[in-house]
Order: sequence, then structure tokens, then C-alpha cells
Amino acid sequence: KGTEINIPLTHFWMLKELCINPGQVRSHRELMKAANIVVEQNTITAHIKTIRDAFTKTDPGFHCIKTERGRGYRWVP
Repeated sequence: KGTEINIPLTHFWMLKELCINPGQVRSHRELMKAANIVVEQNTITAHIKTIRDAFTKTDPGFHCIKTERGRGYRWVP
């Protein structure tokens, strides 16, 4: 939408991992590896929520990050 969104570097790397593999499920482990962090799964969930919130502030209709229960997340353009 042409609006800059400021997110921390950790979130950027996780978002990049989702975006370069659109439609493919990325596991918590894959997102940790992409961001070069080792955390609990619920921390990854919190990071994804924060990323979604950042996009939703600019576009209330943002729904591009889908949760796949028990598997991870995927980017759906």
C-alpha cells in the first residue's frame, strides 16, 4: 500500500522467510533459523502476532499470514 512499516530486525527476517516461500508452511523451527534465534514456540507465536499488528495498523484488512495449527505459518498474498 506504499506505507513504510517499522519492525525489528528479528521480525524482518521471519517475515522475509514467509514471503520468499509464499503458500508454503514455515515451521516454528524454520522461522527461528531464519531469524537466527532460539526461543520457545509461544515466543514465535507472539512475534507473528506483533508482525500482524504492525501490518493491521496500516491495512485493517491485512490477512496475509495464515496460521496452520500444529505446523506453523504461511504467507498468502
